[in-house]
Amino acid sequence: MLVIGRIVAGICIGITSVLVPIYQSEIVPRKIRGRRVALQHFAFAWGLLIIYFIQYGCSSLNSQAAFRLPCIQALPAILLFIGLFWLPRSPRWLASKSRWDEVLQVLAFLRTPDCDINDPLVLAEYKEIEEQAREHDEKSNSYRELFGKKLRKRLFIAMAVQGWSQLCAVPVLFYGVILLLESAGISNALMAVSIFYIVFVVATISTILWTDHWGRRSSVLVGSLSVAFWFCLIGGPYVYFDEPNPDPNGPFTWIILDQPIASHCIQASVYLISASFAMSWGPIEWIYPPEVIPLHARCKAVSLSTSTHWLVNLAWALVALPLARRIRWALFFIYGSLNVAAFIHVWLGIPETKERTLEEMDEIFEHG
Repeated sequence: MLVIGRIVAGICIGITSVLVPIYQSEIVPRKIRGRRVALQHFAFAWGLLIIYFIQYGCSSLNSQAAFRLPCIQALPAILLFIGLFWLPRSPRWLASKSRWDEVLQVLAFLRTPDCDINDPLVLAEYKEIEEQAREHDEKSNSYRELFGKKLRKRLFIAMAVQGWSQLCAVPVLFYGVILLLESAGISNALMAVSIFYIVFVVATISTILWTDHWGRRSSVLVGSLSVAFWFCLIGGPYVYFDEPNPDPNGPFTWIILDQPIASHCIQASVYLISASFAMSWGPIEWIYPPEVIPLHARCKAVSLSTSTHWLVNLAWALVALPLARRIRWALFFIYGSLNVAAFIHVWLGIPETKERTLEEMDEIFEHG
């Protein structure tokens, strides 16, 4: 029953993680698109924080309630299901179905306080959507087209953004941060981990407020270098102070004992990694893919990019702990190197998309 439940939950999370960013990016104005889609990550951060504290509280229970209480994660899904009945359809999706009267009505509802279909900005956006949709009528809508010459670059960039957000290894900390802090000699590691999640939530607020001013590129460039530095700062104390774990069957093979400065350095670096990721790759990975793909191929391309996210996440979940046991502190320098590689790729190959309409992306990618 547990396995079947996890399979169903995984399918549903996969579907919503594809469709929510697409829907958000298609209904909001370009000037605030980044901060609106960043709410996806903000909700994700809050979910992690809430469920962590529920599990933290359950850790003191000696009953089946400790196993069953976390199932209240079903409540947000129920609220989403109910709320969907009041949400408007995406104007871009309506355009793909040639429901033009509804496109204009939804745009007026979303862009003006009095639902004025004659508003100049509404009409201008309607015209842009119409022009791109007319082009779509003449194009294929197959997966083969995604790998064709015209869309291949955009697809690979979308997949790379999602892939690098996981390869930067911060999501690994969500699986093993408590083991890391325990191995560093931090007392009451459960409480220390709660600060990690609180920092994650608070730091995301800055991205919501300013990502449309900072831009996507600058955010992930700074974030990559910052995370690389903090990972190396974690690895440094282990190089000099780690000792073999007297428990050979423990989850980690190395520990730091009686080195409070080194332990607190590692603890602070963990928190700074959380903040750096929440201000860069965390939200941007959901903002960027729906932006860069044209309407007729958006769902398929974003589904492939999001699959990249979950595949890399799965790979880390499988290999991170065995690697940590085998190569010890060297793993943190590998994490740092991956972030440097992400920085180089973004610097050389990923363009800025802030404050551009979804229909303007063709100009950015096809004509520079």
